[in-house]
Amino acid sequence: MSRVSPLWIAIAVVSGAVISGCGSASTPGATGTSATSAIQFAQCMRANGVPDFPDGPVTPNSAINPLAPAYQRAQRACNRYGPHSAPPPPVPANVRQQERALARCMRANGVPRFPDPDANGNIQFPIGSPIPRSSAFQRAQNGPCKELVNTG
Repeated sequence: MSRVSPLWIAIAVVSGAVISGCGSASTPGATGTSATSAIQFAQCMRANGVPDFPDGPVTPNSAINPLAPAYQRAQRACNRYGPHSAPPPPVPANVRQQERALARCMRANGVPRFPDPDANGNIQFPIGSPIPRSSAFQRAQNGPCKELVNTG
């Protein structure tokens, strides 16, 4: 089983919140402002340097790189249309240690470019990276590093 990057989980949550908002125009009593805000957010992102930003949720199959400078600038410019939520809670120290051990194990078992976890213990691959799809990755993840892979 391959691990879903926390980055994609965050993107899915943010995109879903932006697109779906707190209600819809077809819901009795809803004003449609959430749907309008989602459309404005998508239009703003496209107008500010992310021309392929979808009207629907951003998924791993989208041609969107949330780490790209253009995306970051557009997101800051369009913040007024997006959802406003609290940052996620800190990752426990034992999870960060497990992710560091996983990175070491993967590198020692045929995946030399496996990235180190960030300060929160998250391991992120650039969008479109061939590393998670490589046979060496699959062998290491399902073999010697299996005990370290977070499947929960």
